[in-house]
Amino acid sequence: AGMVVLVLWAGGNAEGVRPRRWGALVIGGLVLSTIMITPLSRLAWEHVPGLPIVQFPWRFLSVQAFFGALIVGELAERIPRRWAVSVIGALALTVAVVGGLHPEYLAVGDGDITPQRLALFELFTTNIGTTIRGEYLPINVEPRPYSSAVVLQGLAGSDHRPSPLVLEGKAQAGLLHRDAVGERWQVVVSSAEAHLAFYTLYFPGWRASVDGVPVAIEPLYNSGFVSLRVPRGTHEVTLRFGRTTVRGIADGVSLAALAFALGCLWPRVRRHRRQVWATLAPASLLIVLALLPIRGRSFSADDLSMDFDRMPFLHHNPRGIDFGRVRLVGYEYKAIVHGGETLTATLHWSSVAPELTAELRLVSPADAHPAFVPPPPPLARSQMRVATPMTQHFIHVPQDVAGGLYYLALHVFADGEEVRAVNARGERLGVTYLRPVQVINPRPVPEGEPLLARFGQEILLHEAKVRVEGRAWTVALTWEAKAPIPINYTCSLRMLAADGSPLAQRDFEGGPGYGFWPTTAWPLDELLQDRLRIPIPAGVASDDAAALSVVLYDRARPGFPALGSVVIPLTEREHSYDVPEMEREVGATFGEQIELLGYDLRRDASALYLTLYWRALRRPDDDYAIFVHLFDPRTEQIVAQWDGRPQQGAYPTLWWREREVVTEQVTLSVKELAAGQYSLGVGLYDPRSGRRLTCVTLAGQVQGDGRLVLESVEWGG
Repeated sequence: AGMVVLVLWAGGNAEGVRPRRWGALVIGGLVLSTIMITPLSRLAWEHVPGLPIVQFPWRFLSVQAFFGALIVGELAERIPRRWAVSVIGALALTVAVVGGLHPEYLAVGDGDITPQRLALFELFTTNIGTTIRGEYLPINVEPRPYSSAVVLQGLAGSDHRPSPLVLEGKAQAGLLHRDAVGERWQVVVSSAEAHLAFYTLYFPGWRASVDGVPVAIEPLYNSGFVSLRVPRGTHEVTLRFGRTTVRGIADGVSLAALAFALGCLWPRVRRHRRQVWATLAPASLLIVLALLPIRGRSFSADDLSMDFDRMPFLHHNPRGIDFGRVRLVGYEYKAIVHGGETLTATLHWSSVAPELTAELRLVSPADAHPAFVPPPPPLARSQMRVATPMTQHFIHVPQDVAGGLYYLALHVFADGEEVRAVNARGERLGVTYLRPVQVINPRPVPEGEPLLARFGQEILLHEAKVRVEGRAWTVALTWEAKAPIPINYTCSLRMLAADGSPLAQRDFEGGPGYGFWPTTAWPLDELLQDRLRIPIPAGVASDDAAALSVVLYDRARPGFPALGSVVIPLTEREHSYDVPEMEREVGATFGEQIELLGYDLRRDASALYLTLYWRALRRPDDDYAIFVHLFDPRTEQIVAQWDGRPQQGAYPTLWWREREVVTEQVTLSVKELAAGQYSLGVGLYDPRSGRRLTCVTLAGQVQGDGRLVLESVEWGG
């Protein structure tokens, strides 16, 4: 319609355009090139392998419309009956552009276009906003989110808004009102002050007030959430989005330019009323004709589906979902289920096809996206022969599944071969996903739950299991959040050989759950089980993996600093409880949990070789690293040192059993050590914070600075 208006206006008012002839030739060449570039590049791409093709040719339409209007105006000046020429040109252009379009009908009604459905579309496709790369996101947001607590908790149909994160202090919040440009909360702060982060991305223009008084806000790095501080007491916190100074100036310039253009055109409009109406009437008719298909329509059948390949928006299927020999005409099941329940899904078919098998799978949101191959395995599945017009599928939701949004994927098989659905044109669709299911499954952490590792002060890893499924390792990790997490951490998994060398690695940029369970959305003090898969590389056997390395790191920081890491043995190790012979007995205790029984020490010209014999007095409650220092006792200068988790990280202290004896071998390089008297010291520390375990006692005496001096070493150079 915009192109037609430009063409008609230029053709009917050619005397006002008058471009130079050489300019018209240049412009004409540009327009012809943009018009022809698509078919020519397509033709070349089909016949010349490796030649690139224009990916978005319709972006040239704006160029064609503008310069095409000028060319038509130039031609209209030189051809009699210019209005006839302009009308014929407009009609020809309309037929050329619209005549070849064959849009695919998407059955949606007025009630289907909701915030929840739009959020589901973004979740299903991971197209956050309008583009696949999320360029609209603020610069503070890294990594790019696939989901959030708002989506995870609010897609069941309610306009649920999770409470803000309490990063510092103590506070509770309840939502009072929310609309498209703001939200209002009642916040009760019981500490001196509270630092809150709201699940709203910060853009310039967001402002906040506490009890009507403006307060400063700032975006959190990494997550990009709006954050602010609230003093003690009960307050009303309001967030509103408005114009910035730059936007206000830009709007004013645009309005002034519009007014100036209208003022310049007004005398011409008054002189050429007939031409103006002749221009607007057909353009308005075209717009009305274009809008006629956009009319309200309601659908009553529960026949919603979506597929990643062609129709990713959750839509209706009035004629059913066509699987060739049979159609799925409707289904029923609950939209909300709880962990441990059995979901009963009833599928209605257009006819009977005993040779077909229908399989329903309860899958995670990562199942649909090709970028996440291999996806996690289905949580549950049910198969039934299409031997009757109605099949019932009983899907048991696992007791340990993480709460959130899941899809029901429908697969149809004939003689072991999968049959995909087709659209009205007979074109093959992707995997058919029915209406999503909201799983509610809070899992409070039971007392005495085993602990594998700590990641900072906020995240605990309780359990890690690895099993082989086809050509992939499936890793099940059970997490817990002890405090609100303002950062979306990236999760990295590595499979290690017996010698510690890496066999395979997979980084999940969006974090646990393939990014669909970001750490900023984790509930507090609940168990969250995550299922991830690592492809087994060619030439690697599945049983080559002897350990699993788990790392959480921050992509937003330079160097991607790690919040924490742990190496988990995958094979049962031999546990020794016998005290071996040793050169020197010590009997020092570290934190009343670990005892250094003794050590062996030997040396050569280039190194000291130290063997430490540790014993767990009881099962340690934290993951400690060992340090060994060779230092000058007068200046405290360290001349050689070694740091690391026990047994190259393969046997963390959290895994030690009560009364178990663990041996650690340490090598200190002293090739260029100057002659002198040195002290050899050892200790334990928290690798996340770097703080030493200071409670070190020997013969009832507390050792200073958390370091136990084993002996003096005289070095002769």
